[in-house]
Amino acid sequence: MSTGSCRNSKEHRESLKIATYKLSGGNAGAFAGYWQNPEQAPALILDMVVKVIVPGGIDGGEIDTGTAATPVTHSANLIDGAKGNHVGFKDNIVGGGVNGKGAQLLDAKGGALSYITTQIIKQSEINLIGIVYITYILLG
Repeated sequence: MSTGSCRNSKEHRESLKIATYKLSGGNAGAFAGYWQNPEQAPALILDMVVKVIVPGGIDGGEIDTGTAATPVTHSANLIDGAKGNHVGFKDNIVGGGVNGKGAQLLDAKGGALSYITTQIIKQSEINLIGIVYITYILLG
């Protein structure tokens, strides 16, 4: 029986990275925030949590979050259709919506898909204030 080359839990914890970016309100179609992978290696997004601190103000408003080519490219492959008018947490594992995934590849800085963007969808969310937490590991 082979044990392989498993990493111990301390090494695994040390390889985890956490990044954050702020969300701010806007009209439907506006981008509430973004983050670019600062690393020279691709990353695997393991978990992403959106914390809405101040609700957007309009029922029916939604926010989409995902990997993107630019800071103003729509994507919903991490969280699809989260409600922006409710205080609380939304995550890509339990509440990812129709297109949200539990893990997503992000290119190295300067790569084709090196951004994570959050866009306001359907209704304006003028009062929205929040924070996005990204947990990832480097692949390379």
